[in-house]
Amino acid sequence: VNFLKIVKRIAESKTGRSRLEFFRSMPPDWENSEKTSALAVDLTIEQLEGEGKTVDRGVVEKEVAAIEIKYRREVHENAATALSLLFAHLFEHHDPDLPFSSADGRDIAHLEQLKKYREQGLGVVYLINHSSHLDEFIVAVLWQHISMGLPVFAAGHNMMAIKSIADVLMTASYVVLRKGASGNQMAVLYNYCRSLSITGAQQGIFLEAWRGGARTRDGSLRYPRRLVTLRGALDIPGDVVIQPVAVSYSAVPE
Repeated sequence: VNFLKIVKRIAESKTGRSRLEFFRSMPPDWENSEKTSALAVDLTIEQLEGEGKTVDRGVVEKEVAAIEIKYRREVHENAATALSLLFAHLFEHHDPDLPFSSADGRDIAHLEQLKKYREQGLGVVYLINHSSHLDEFIVAVLWQHISMGLPVFAAGHNMMAIKSIADVLMTASYVVLRKGASGNQMAVLYNYCRSLSITGAQQGIFLEAWRGGARTRDGSLRYPRRLVTLRGALDIPGDVVIQPVAVSYSAVPE
């Protein structure tokens, strides 16, 4: 199954065409992705050399390239359209232009302040509870409708086994190893998340994540772990915006 072709076919369908035009009008996004990766290389080398390790820049560059976001505008537009269309059939929205938001608007009442922070070039870390594989897509779809850009999420390397799925996911993801990551690879991940915040990017972090995945086995909430991604995202010389995001599938969200 070629998922790139599927999202493109849905986006270019008769039903999807008007939505596709809307998403094609979105402002440019992820123009700093190369800058983010280059900074992650420099930060990783600085850290490893500070620990007294011998570092090969070429090796670090390859390790950053293996996990970095690989943003593609056309895939972004097609995937946003396809997901928006599919979710419109799966869920009832009080306002199709503000999917997954509350009817009274309380959950996006401070949206303009958040946009001002983004205009100032500040990085944003969204701290999100996680109970379903749909969570990151729901957040991303709402963000496209409110012109907030595309947040990047961590995706396990096991999710990249099918190339066309990887091509779609890597438009808004960076890769994490579930198990067996070396010290150098952990340093790369740590510093990639640092560089995302420093360069003013948006990243979503699921607080319940652990080395075996991003959700608890029984669906229960728990205190967040000291995640490498979160520690990296917060370890920057300047300011970073912290935005909690609550995702609920109940009829009356808590």
